[in-house]
Amino acid sequence: MDKVTKPVLARKFLLRLPPSDPEGNELLPTLSNNSQSIETLRSHLGLLDCLDVTEILSPIDCLNSPDLGPERLNLFDHYANMIKDQVILSNKYLDTWVDEPYVQENMSFLKMALKANVDPDLWNRCYEEHLSAPVECQTGSTYSAATSVERQPIW
Repeated sequence: MDKVTKPVLARKFLLRLPPSDPEGNELLPTLSNNSQSIETLRSHLGLLDCLDVTEILSPIDCLNSPDLGPERLNLFDHYANMIKDQVILSNKYLDTWVDEPYVQENMSFLKMALKANVDPDLWNRCYEEHLSAPVECQTGSTYSAATSVERQPIW
């Protein structure tokens, strides 16, 4: 369990939202650090064999059918263009239609690994957003991958 809950990123490299000051101070370094940190985290999750839950699925009618649309996104590759609803639907699909214990375990591992490697302010913001979702959508690692601003990067 220590391999999951122990940070793999140094404190100054924790995933965080870039500052939004008009001068752009620290914007480029933060984006660069995030890019490197994302790759480090991806490698770490690969070693833990839980990258399967970083694929974001596109359910057609999540509550009534296991059918999926053709779009497949990866949390690590497409985070800048994803919105929280995509993550919520994918997690709900996994929770509803995939009856494999390893999927739920890997979602828990992903959540713990993200919590250990995300800036606490960002984590708390995501958690607040998670709590604002309908109860039936509060599954899996939704709050570990969603922020409160539509079209804002999820990391």
